Amino acid sequence: MTATRRNTDLADVLTQDHQTLESVCYELETSVTTPEHRRQLADHLITEVVRHTVVEHRYLYQAIGADGDGTLAEAERTMSELENRSPADPDFELLVNKLITGVRRHIGEVESRVLPALGTSLTERERTELGEKVLAANEIAPRAPHPAAPDAPAAGLLLDPGARLIEEVKKALGK
Repeated sequence: MTATRRNTDLADVLTQDHQTLESVCYELETSVTTPEHRRQLADHLITEVVRHTVVEHRYLYQAIGADGDGTLAEAERTMSELENRSPADPDFELLVNKLITGVRRHIGEVESRVLPALGTSLTERERTELGEKVLAANEIAPRAPHPAAPDAPAAGLLLDPGARLIEEVKKALGK
């Protein structure tokens, strides 16, 4: 019997993370559901983006000596605007779509320009070690449950996807 080995190359780990973000974006775009569920989906996306951003900056950008790709700055402003909006607010859907666009822009930029360059800037061992660190960080990072998860807490009990989450992730990472 052969054990399944998880690919821990940093580029592969971050690409998988991007697929998770894209999955939530797609669900937000295509699901026809209640306003409360849309709010929960938006909160879920915000939480995933914040977690991803913290981990990516901590491991990817520090390793290559960069500040980031700049594509999430607009998404971060949009998340801040979206945080306290009701789904009944006329701007709610506009902000959700703006956030989805920003997330996809980030994914495209990182996957087309940053990740391909890792092969020349980091050794295979460094990429593997960083990928393992990202996986470990993702395991301990606080997360809002997917709204469809069984026994999910009420929307008011979801993690605050803003500054508190960032601080909890940093604390969990020992920073």
